[in-house]
Amino acid sequence: MGMDQGDPIVRRRLIQKMESLMEEFYARAEPDDAEVREYFEAHKERFLEQPRISLTHVFLGRGADRPAAEGSSVRVLLEKLRAGADPRTVGIPFPLGQSFEQRTHREVAGLFGDSFAKAIADLPEGVWHGPVESSYGIHLVRVDSRTPARQKGLEEVRETVVKELKTQRLEAAKRSELSRLRERYRIRCLGPDGKGLDQ
Repeated sequence: MGMDQGDPIVRRRLIQKMESLMEEFYARAEPDDAEVREYFEAHKERFLEQPRISLTHVFLGRGADRPAAEGSSVRVLLEKLRAGADPRTVGIPFPLGQSFEQRTHREVAGLFGDSFAKAIADLPEGVWHGPVESSYGIHLVRVDSRTPARQKGLEEVRETVVKELKTQRLEAAKRSELSRLRERYRIRCLGPDGKGLDQ
């Protein structure tokens, strides 16, 4: 019936079937320990655990001249917090919460804006600071803890390494196989003008 020649659905299904057969063939081979270690060493930066920060903040609204509680100034509120006041009793309720645990710089920037994330990056731990401006307004901030960057060991990420290595192998095998198949055929592509172009 020549459906492999003129029916786009049949042609697409044949392509999918050939790709599936290739995947089945190349997915069987498991990389050995030497290959896994070599891949890990070559891509170590991808398995670096980013530094994280835990923080508590008090939201004071928009504008440094409009502090939130009892008409007090920002400085007075800051001193109250440093003296041990419960942060839940100070400021304006913040819709995203008051405490954030183990967040990366990117996650903090996603929540409050990049300038806020940069402003708190080097603040001493355990002390209230401010005012710090975010995309929402003014905050007083206490950095509760920091977790430094850490390089994960191979055994922690072996499963991911093996998966990535097998995917990389499969893509290389597909390119090689397609190149080999092209050599067996005359390929004619239609250009925008409808004319054929031999490859």
